[in-house]
Amino acid sequence: MADKNMVQVRLILPESYRRLFKAYCTEIGTDMSKEVAQMIEEKLIKAGKLQHTVGKSQ
Repeated sequence: MADKNMVQVRLILPESYRRLFKAYCTEIGTDMSKEVAQMIEEKLIKAGKLQHTVGKSQ
């Protein structure tokens, strides 16, 4: 992610989705915030609203 000025965002989703997503993130060894940020970044890149970052941090 290019910008390190992080903000807190509230998501409203079914509790069952939250539990499943949290379990998935635990399985792959990441936290929910990082995974959501990565998904949003990928969507913005695909939409042409953001360019690929060089040396992308993970």
